[in-house]
Parts: sequence; structure tokens; C-alpha cells
Amino acid sequence: MTEVTLLSQVPALTDALRSAIESVPSAEALAPPSDGLSLLDIKNDLLLSYLQNCVLFILFKLRNQDSSNKPEVDAQEPSYDQIVKTLVSLRLYLEKGVRPLESRLKYQVDKLLLTASEASTQPTSQLNNRQAKAHKRPSSASGASAEHADDDDEPEAPNPVTVSDLAHRPNLSAFSRPPPR
Repeated sequence: MTEVTLLSQVPALTDALRSAIESVPSAEALAPPSDGLSLLDIKNDLLLSYLQNCVLFILFKLRNQDSSNKPEVDAQEPSYDQIVKTLVSLRLYLEKGVRPLESRLKYQVDKLLLTASEASTQPTSQLNNRQAKAHKRPSSASGASAEHADDDDEPEAPNPVTVSDLAHRPNLSAFSRPPPR
């Protein structure tokens, strides 16, 4: 009786496998980009690996809780110490490696997002006028001449983003090398 039900399920299983094979991405799509790895790719891989090891840790705990005091040792299974060491190293990579890089890039990403949102909300003529005004302004500290130059142009739309939103720029000394001793 079980043979008949298994034989009747074989065509459905083969159809499911064919559709799964069609949805698998090609090898070129899975290859790393030619210009290097991005920070988000690395962060996603580290988080995925961390979550997989957390699940492995939980399974390890559940298996040892169900069995008697002495757990069975399998050569293929990682030990408790190996799992903990892997979890600790992945956590260190995330906290000491990825997080500081994200904080250094946050200012640049916020600035790019702001520019993109302004570009999508404002007409191109206003953006061109703003860029031209930015190039015409003198770099001196006297703002009076810059204010008079703005008076004869058309009025600008109020900017919804304040200066304090972008005031947290990265520390430039963090990017420079320490002097040799």
C-alpha cells in the first residue's frame, strides 16, 4: 500500500524539483562583483552565519537536555566549545568590524539619500539654480555679499531638512594615518 502512494507522488515531486531548479540563480549571479564586496554583503553574510550558529547552539542544547548526563559524541557534529567560539568570533566581527565602518559611512549615505530625495521632489531647474548659487558664493566669512546676490534671484523653496540633520559628519582624523615614530 505504501508503494502505491509513493508511486503516485513521484510525478508531483518531479514537477516540484523542476520548478525549483528553474528558480535557482545562475552561477554568474552568485559570483562576487568584479569591483569587490560591499559592506552590506559582508554584513548580511555575517548575520546569516551568526543566526545559523545560534540555531545550531539551540539544537545542541535541546539534544543534550533530552539525553542523559553524558551526551553522545558524534565525529561530524561540532562540539559545544566550537559553537561558542564561532558565535563569539562572529559577534566580534559584527561589533568591532562592521559597526565602526557603518558609522563612518553613515554621513555619506545620509547625504546621498538627502540629495536623491531632493532630486525626486524638486524640479531640475531649481536644482540647477542651487548648484549655480553654491558655485557663485564666495568662501569668505562675510555673508552680506552672498545675501545680496541671492536677493535678485528667484526665492528658494524652504528646505525641510535642517543643518543639524547632517551635522554629524565623520571624524576626519580617524581616516588619517598616525605619524611615524
